[in-house]
Amino acid sequence: MKIDIKLLQELARIRLTEEEEKEMLAHIERMIASFEKLKEVDVEGVMPLVDPLERQAPLAEDMVGRSMDRIDALNLAPDAYMEYFRSPSPLSDSE
Repeated sequence: MKIDIKLLQELARIRLTEEEEKEMLAHIERMIASFEKLKEVDVEGVMPLVDPLERQAPLAEDMVGRSMDRIDALNLAPDAYMEYFRSPSPLSDSE
């Protein structure tokens, strides 16, 4: 399996040195080898384990309360346009 470290850097929006690239590649290859090893385990008849204690997660009670006024919330926002919150684009380069 060919792993494209340059593509991974681009997708993760990180920059690695040549030494870090080698370390990352070795780490990814070890992870893949571990998953390949798991394929050898016989799980026939084994039920999936979701929670070892088999308990129900406590849920918070739904409570209706007063919420903040939309205009007040927009006034507290670092950037707003008309009646919308603005945020930086995740696709633009911010380096």
